[in-house]
Amino acid sequence: MSAGSGAGSAKVQGERKRIGGYVRWVGAHGVVVIAAALLSTCALLAIAAALDVDAASILGSGL
Repeated sequence: MSAGSGAGSAKVQGERKRIGGYVRWVGAHGVVVIAAALLSTCALLAIAAALDVDAASILGSGL
């Protein structure tokens, strides 16, 4: 019976390693994704200012 529980704990450890890998990937790339979202928002606002368009209407249509 102890062999069965050992196999189960190995499976759980494998799942933890896989989940940990996802967490590390998000931690490494999440900052880049957030920065890209902020840059695109700033670009939209800059274009709106250049075209003399109300920024609220652009953001409202984007949502």
